[in-house]
Amino acid sequence: MLNEILAKMNQNEKLIGLGAVIAVVGWLFGLILTSSWYSYSGAQTLGLLAVVAAVVAIAVLYLKYAPNSSVTWPLPLTMILLILGAVAAVVALIGLFQSFTYDPCGGLCNAFLNQYGGGKPVTLYIAALAVLVGGGLMVYAAYMEWVAAGKPTK
Repeated sequence: MLNEILAKMNQNEKLIGLGAVIAVVGWLFGLILTSSWYSYSGAQTLGLLAVVAAVVAIAVLYLKYAPNSSVTWPLPLTMILLILGAVAAVVALIGLFQSFTYDPCGGLCNAFLNQYGGGKPVTLYIAALAVLVGGGLMVYAAYMEWVAAGKPTK
């Protein structure tokens, strides 16, 4: 059934799905490998919002092509996907900023840890960047789909 749905999707919709998967995997990567730093910085919470937007985008794409699915959408699907991609990208960008600026000791920890060869784990940045890349891919592909559809308003 998944292959049938994928066969019906165009390239932009597949890119939206790929971006959503990248965002989810990046968030899980941060949760598993750098849970304390990722959580305390606030990037995990905002990443979760990006993951929710990504999962909803996947659900929208599934409902669009699922057999026996007749959903009346309040907006054009291209606009819904564009909004979901924009939400994922914006919150992921804020989460990346939080991961760079987080310091639990008010400037003292990073100075101490950097002096003695420590510091924040690089996986913190990789996770936040992966969520951002996934959200960015979603918004890019959704925008290209929106342009290809003729920028529908209804």
